[in-house]
Amino acid sequence: MSSAETNSSSYARVAEPTLAYVWHSVSGQPIADDLLDWPPDVFAFTNVILERSYAIRFALPPSNDWPPPRKASWTAAVVEAGSQWGAWTESRRGHIPDLVREQWTAIRPGAGNPIDEVASGRDRRLCEALLTLHAIADEACAGLGIALDSADGHACAYRARGRELLARAGTLSRIDPRFLRVLPKVSTPPTGRAAYSRYACVHGPGIDARWRKMPARHRGIDVTSEFATLLLLPWPLQVHASDFRPVEDSVQRLEKDPFGFFEFAPAEQLDLDLLDRVLVAAREEVASIDVVLLPEAAVDENDIEALESLLHFHGAISLIAGIRRPARQPGRLGGNWIHLGYNPRFEKGAGMLPDPDALSLAERVQAIVDAPVAAGLHSIAASNLGSEPPDEDVLVCGDDAAAKELALGFCGRLVAGRALDAGPLANARTLEGLTAVIVNLNRRYKAHAGVRISGLEP
Repeated sequence: MSSAETNSSSYARVAEPTLAYVWHSVSGQPIADDLLDWPPDVFAFTNVILERSYAIRFALPPSNDWPPPRKASWTAAVVEAGSQWGAWTESRRGHIPDLVREQWTAIRPGAGNPIDEVASGRDRRLCEALLTLHAIADEACAGLGIALDSADGHACAYRARGRELLARAGTLSRIDPRFLRVLPKVSTPPTGRAAYSRYACVHGPGIDARWRKMPARHRGIDVTSEFATLLLLPWPLQVHASDFRPVEDSVQRLEKDPFGFFEFAPAEQLDLDLLDRVLVAAREEVASIDVVLLPEAAVDENDIEALESLLHFHGAISLIAGIRRPARQPGRLGGNWIHLGYNPRFEKGAGMLPDPDALSLAERVQAIVDAPVAAGLHSIAASNLGSEPPDEDVLVCGDDAAAKELALGFCGRLVAGRALDAGPLANARTLEGLTAVIVNLNRRYKAHAGVRISGLEP
């Protein structure tokens, strides 16, 4: 433990809260140099201190001292340092970016300082270092958990580790999520408070995040990276008294003040053809629709996949909808929740198109990992993998014979059809494009299409 760290027993009583005390009370961690090994941890640390002290105000108008005059172009320097930090985290070659090191060197000796020195602005250099390091760590979080709409392979393994951590632990940080979570910033924080960052945000343990799909996000500070076009859809168009039905066997306290429960179960189902026409008309007016919102309990849970398929066809990147689930047993209530769905691959307004990159995703993965890669299941919809194997064939490709044989055996157990060897890994370029074709077919014909290869011997 370095000299600026404090033994955990000394956190028990302090005359005045220090930076180290505040950070330990929130995270259970000391202020240690190993925080620099993972930018989301540093983002969490600086965010906690800035939020508790409200020192963020020193970077807000009408401040004449921000950005710091020591940097000719503070914004460009921060963006560059964030990108370099992510690359350094992946390779650990060379030194951590100079701008990161400079800010950390200014912060570490102040770990034992009262947080009031930050809140009051008396220690101006410490405030400046916290604000600058917070911004750099935020830039280093670009692409963690949220796919950027363009990527050149820079720090891709670092971003993959971030996505894995988010899927496994519900946080981008290595800090125990029972203390706090670092999450991708995709909307206004659930607390309703402003988050002064672009790519990440910090929440307490009360936020339980589970990620299914991730939205595309523009990197940069240009205007197109900051706006989105929202389409608000009222549904159902009419609400009748008969749409509210009592839940069977839900009446309580029969002898005194009996009461029961009802559920909203409209007879009118979501009209996807009407929605298709609305989206066409809306796109004629504003070129692209980015986010579609439907009210509470507007969509039956069984319509989510068809609805998302339609929105993907029109290039929408996000769906926010109230979902309802009918009561399944007498005396048991149904369910209502908010569904947040994000298009994982596509730029705003681009629609469902094959990947334009020269290399397939499988080939890009093969270039990163030190292990054989096989690709398959491109034509199988997840909804088709239910209790009964779908009557479809699976195409599997790969350069390593053993890996491909293992994938063929696994895929063959998932379908009623056959798992077929589709050749080298380069053929994944065609198979990945086939996914876009099938999704468009499913949307157009309201089906769950698959692939069957004819003319082969059984």
